Order: sequence, then C-alpha cells, then structure tokens
Amino acid sequence: LEQWLKEGVLVEGKGGIYVYEQKFTIEGRQYRRMGFVSLVRLDRERILVHERTKDRPKMDRRMLLSTLKTFTSLVFGLYEDHEGRIERILEGSRKEEIFHFLDEDGIENVLSRIEDEAAEQSLLALMADRKIYIADGHHRLEVSFELHLPHIPMYLSNLRSNGLVILPYHRACRLPPSIDPIAELKARGDLFGVAEHSFDGKGTLSSLRIEMARSPIPTFLFYTKKEPSLLYLVFVKGELLQRRDMPEELRRLKVNILEKGVLASLGIREADLFFFHEEEKGIDLVRNGHFDLAIFLPPTRIEEVKAVAEKGLYMPPKSTFFFPKIPAGILLYRYE
Repeated sequence: LEQWLKEGVLVEGKGGIYVYEQKFTIEGRQYRRMGFVSLVRLDRERILVHERTKDRPKMDRRMLLSTLKTFTSLVFGLYEDHEGRIERILEGSRKEEIFHFLDEDGIENVLSRIEDEAAEQSLLALMADRKIYIADGHHRLEVSFELHLPHIPMYLSNLRSNGLVILPYHRACRLPPSIDPIAELKARGDLFGVAEHSFDGKGTLSSLRIEMARSPIPTFLFYTKKEPSLLYLVFVKGELLQRRDMPEELRRLKVNILEKGVLASLGIREADLFFFHEEEKGIDLVRNGHFDLAIFLPPTRIEEVKAVAEKGLYMPPKSTFFFPKIPAGILLYRYE
C-alpha cells in the first residue's frame, strides 16, 4: 500500500461522504441503485445482521485487516427510508465526480464526493437514529467488533429503493446411487407435490422459474442427472409448514423450508451443498456429471431479511445475493 501511494497508484482522498451508484440490467430491465459511503460507529443494537459468521472466513478478514490496517472492501448496509428523503439529498447535493466507468460485467459505476456541507449535515441527521441491516460483509463486520474498532466504512442504500435487487443462491449436490430424490418426494405425498415438465432449454427454465416465484406455497425447481430431459416443480405442503420448533420468521422462509424440510427429508446436509447463482451453470454442472441434483430457489424478499434481523435470528448460509456486489477497492479506509 505504501508503495502504491508513493507511485500514485492510490491517491489520498478527501474526507467526507461519497455517493456511489450502479446502473445495471437484468433480463432486459434496467436498474439503478444509489447509496453513500461513510464511517459508521459500531453499535450492536443499531447494526442488525441476518447471517451467522464462520471461523475460517473471519480468520481471513482478521489477517487482512490486522496486517494492512486498511479496509479494502466496504460493508454493505441498508437503511429504511419510505419517503426517499436521503436519496433526494444524494441526488440534489453538489458533488465532485471521482470516477465513472463500465466494469467487466457491463455495470456502470459512478463515485462522487459530496461538496455541500449543508447536505452532509442533513443526511447525517436523517441517518442518526435509523437501524442498519447488513446485506453483505458479515464477517468483516464481526471482525471489526472483535478488534474493538470505533467505526468502519460502510456503503449504505435504501432497502425501499427500486434499485435494490436480491437474487437467489441455488444449490447442487451429489447423491448416493441408492437415492432417487424425485421418487422419494413422490412417495411422501402428504408433504410434497411433484409436477414434471419437459425441459427443452433456457426458455423452459425461465417460465418455470416465474411459476415457482409466483406460487402461493413454497415451491422449488429440481433438475436431476437421472432424468436430464425433465424439470420438476416441487411443492411443499402439510406439516412442514406448521412446525413449531422454530420462530415464525424462519418457519416461513423458503430457503429454510428447503434445507430443514425438503433436503433434510432426503438426507442432504448443509455441508453437502454447492452454491451457485447462474441458472445455466446449475444445468451444466448436472449435465457434465459434477453433481447429481440442482435445486433452484425463488429469491428471498427484503421484508424477510428485515424481519429475521430484527428478531436477532440467522438465515441459512447463502440465503441472499444482493446484486450487484460492491467491488473491492473503490474506496480504501486506513485506521490507526
């Protein structure tokens, strides 16, 4: 870092609040997510999480932070602002553009610094008492608490923004030869319903994904190595939806229903799962023999993230993929 600073690869920026926006397209629809970067005082009562952290990733983040004394990546947090007052300040304030580029994924990135002190003070006043819900960066956040850092840099965006997109992480796994997942689910007609659909390519996958997302009951899409010409819609019903051994916020969470209900009934554990978010990749993984089963999920809703975080609960790993991610290195923060 010191060498890069000397060579001008990295530039010491001015303190203040930075506005960061990303423009991107998903399935032909354009989105724009706007937020801001600032230091946030660490407070466990104010900053709410939804993901349990693990030792190995924490060790990695601790080593990086302790060695560099620098945040090279931002924690991604969400605040709630129904009226959009904070976004109006970000839009209307006087700003200096720092960079504007198109990345390798075709996402347009714009970073600016607010040069309007009155706007900064108004923004800080509006944020003063708001809860912050962590979208991404749980391990970095937890290590920051353990290091007793007073404050850390965060990217904050409105959870009510139309530009906030949550995509699902799908699952794939290997199975013992003796297990036929579809046959086993069909045999439990009291708990599951199974509908077969001919699979002739991406169009079928897209239409069934829409049907899955719109279903009034928890529904998942299965693709198996045994029957590569078929896709299966799996519906969950009966007692699996009435479990009283977990809080309501988790009981109605579809990713939890999948893992604690559907997969558990097949003897599939969390440790057996491989996670991916591109649907075509899941099909290829099964067709190429890497896995025996791919399972596609509907996305988790932001209301579910908020409800779980407010109750101090944890979702299963890889329950949310807030798209796009915040790239590392857009802003660095050095601490003493």
